[in-house]
Amino acid sequence: MAPQADAPRPASPVRALAALLAVVFAVEFAITLALLFLMPHASPIATTVVDASVLVALVAPAFWLLIVRPLRAAATADRVLAEHVMAHAGDAIVTIDERGVIQTVNAVAAQMFGHDAAAMVGVGVGMLMRPADRDAHPGHLVRYLGSGEKHVIDRRREVVALRSDGTTFPVELSVSELVVGARRLFTAIIRDVTERRAAEQALRDSEERYRLLFDGNPTPLLLFDPATLRFLAANDAAVRQYGYSRDEFLALTATDLRPPEDVPRLLEHLRTPPTDGVRQGRFRHRRKDGTVFLVDVTSHAMDVGGVAARLVIATDVSERAELERQLRQAQKMEAVGQLAGGMAHDFNNLLSTILTTAELMTSELAAGSALREDVETIRSAAGHGASLTAKLLAFSRRKSLEYQSVVLDRLLGDFGRVVRRLIPESIDLELQLAAGEARVLADTGAIEQIVMNLVTNARDAMPGAGTLVIATEARALDEEFCRGHAGTRPGDHVVLSVRDTGAGMDAATLRKVFEPFFTTKPVGVGTGLGMSMVYGLVKQHQGYVDVASAPGEGTTVTVYLPLAAAVPEASAAEPPHPRAASGETILLVEDEPALRRAAMRVLAKDGYRVLTAGDGREALELLDREPAVDLVITDVVMPRLGGNELIRELRERGRQVRVLFTSGYPGRGDEREVMEPGVPFLTKPWTIPELLRAVRTALDTPAPGAASAARA
Repeated sequence: MAPQADAPRPASPVRALAALLAVVFAVEFAITLALLFLMPHASPIATTVVDASVLVALVAPAFWLLIVRPLRAAATADRVLAEHVMAHAGDAIVTIDERGVIQTVNAVAAQMFGHDAAAMVGVGVGMLMRPADRDAHPGHLVRYLGSGEKHVIDRRREVVALRSDGTTFPVELSVSELVVGARRLFTAIIRDVTERRAAEQALRDSEERYRLLFDGNPTPLLLFDPATLRFLAANDAAVRQYGYSRDEFLALTATDLRPPEDVPRLLEHLRTPPTDGVRQGRFRHRRKDGTVFLVDVTSHAMDVGGVAARLVIATDVSERAELERQLRQAQKMEAVGQLAGGMAHDFNNLLSTILTTAELMTSELAAGSALREDVETIRSAAGHGASLTAKLLAFSRRKSLEYQSVVLDRLLGDFGRVVRRLIPESIDLELQLAAGEARVLADTGAIEQIVMNLVTNARDAMPGAGTLVIATEARALDEEFCRGHAGTRPGDHVVLSVRDTGAGMDAATLRKVFEPFFTTKPVGVGTGLGMSMVYGLVKQHQGYVDVASAPGEGTTVTVYLPLAAAVPEASAAEPPHPRAASGETILLVEDEPALRRAAMRVLAKDGYRVLTAGDGREALELLDREPAVDLVITDVVMPRLGGNELIRELRERGRQVRVLFTSGYPGRGDEREVMEPGVPFLTKPWTIPELLRAVRTALDTPAPGAASAARA
């Protein structure tokens, strides 16, 4: 550390007094001696003078010891203390006179400014200032000395100082005045605040980062006091999500964002010790307008200026929860559809047996007999059962459909006359068909069935009077729409909506609207399969169906069907009349014994030679013994060996026999995909004419090997 440099120090008052006393003492002592030796018989005046001199001589040492010496020691101590402070002060200390000339500097000042301490003394203080400040300083000093106008005296200010190398740096300056006799000195205490400025800037940067992370975060963030639950801060995303302003948030507590009935759960949640300082959960929150929505909440403990707080991340998951609900509903509907399809399969086997047996009995009974009428009743009941299984299969998406390119507006326009007959005159029917020539790939019967079911439900929802609107439009579904409607795909669609002004449904009813056998109608009115059938048929068309309703506001069912390319529409053809049998051999493979017997009777009665097997394995064994088989009629789903596996085994053995598949799962994708292309398929339950027609068609078709042999 460089030594401090001092200017010539002025005479100390204590030292001057001591010198004066010494001179007086010496003079008095000399006068006393002179009077004693030169005037032994002096007058009383002389004696008094001598006595006074003696008294001064006696008192002066005491005065020196008791007053002067302590004062001198104190002055020395003050000087040593001042020198010690100057030498060991952490801040720079610079003293100037009224001319602005540096009188003293300490080592810190020399080091801070980069000058030699001795070289600084006697130089103007402007050497430590920037040029602009250097030029202004003399004027400030003159005005203070003349009028007392203060610029920096007795004030703490931050200014910019100048080092010897020309670099500048921020300092905190505090100047005070010291008057010594007639001299006026000014002492400046200077502190380098470069590090403090850097720390403050770092703090500002940190606060700015916090502001950007907190205020600019797209996720709603809230800060609250865990002791009082009062909010301390809220970011912009929270303001948008909840509808409160920042100032309003500061007047709220965490309980104010919950529905009243959920507050006990919140308090219980807050009493539960957090895991690793983190609390998580899904809760219902309430906006300023009173609407309630679901949020996923994660809160973390943190320290804010020495105050314990918790940072809350509140993510609105209403849309996600709705998609999850839709997914669960779709999965449930799929599971119920699987069950319904399985039931329909077994039921179709029974119905095929009943219908076939009843038709055989009818053919053998005389017209007008009471027994024949009973059998006709059985046939009619079985027909109704077949209709019911068709609805179950439509719901389970296993109903066989024939797709063609259809102009939906044209189809609905023609079908409007049928709809008019379904509803009473008290209900106004409006057709708002705006899809133009837009086409969909659809089964016309299925579309008509969808509309029939929706119109029937709308009619029943308006027992008095009302308005029924059937509307269409072409619409492109975008990614945003599809994200909010699970099961939809982006692209061009034709939208069919059926809207009524009836009583509407509440949320609990809406959640069950597609469930099989669920109905809001009185007992005995409806089967509860109408909307289930709509759901299944729409899914088979790769579409999406949505229901919007509220009590007292009517119901709107919206069906989205993908747009199809414009192709010629298929024309319906009359089924050909089967030609008589010519003694062909048929192998009937059916695992249901009653149905197998009934089908065998029908075929045998029509002139065919019939062999039967209970499953694919038995059929293979029989075919090994009977090579001359013209047609194999086989069920698809059987124990041990199913129909697909049976035909595959026959082809591997080189048997190119004709095949007719039959199943109670009509048109199911996972079955039809593995069947041979072009193989005829007969849906259960079938009637005797349908069976005979399908058999004749299959027999009249060239065997698989015949075409290749002809080409060879």
